[in-house]
Amino acid sequence: MQNDILTSLTRLSDAELVARLKSLVARERDATAYLVAHLAEMDTRDVHLREGYESLYVYCRDALGLSEGESYTASRWRARPAGFPSSSRCSRREPST
Repeated sequence: MQNDILTSLTRLSDAELVARLKSLVARERDATAYLVAHLAEMDTRDVHLREGYESLYVYCRDALGLSEGESYTASRWRARPAGFPSSSRCSRREPST
């Protein structure tokens, strides 16, 4: 499968490659915003505790399979969701004023 992806990329024009890359970045930002929102709600409801995990960090690492670094970052984001941009701000950069 990975060879198919790499082969198909070689057939793209530069403009198509750049457009796809920008689209992937936007989708990743949206997915990250949804992940943070879901983790914040899980933390609010203490779902991870009822599932038998001592912390949201441990839940992210063990149940979701995130790396230790990703788990730490994810558990810190939920602690201050107001500081995390909304999915609409993540996907589209706002012009500087």
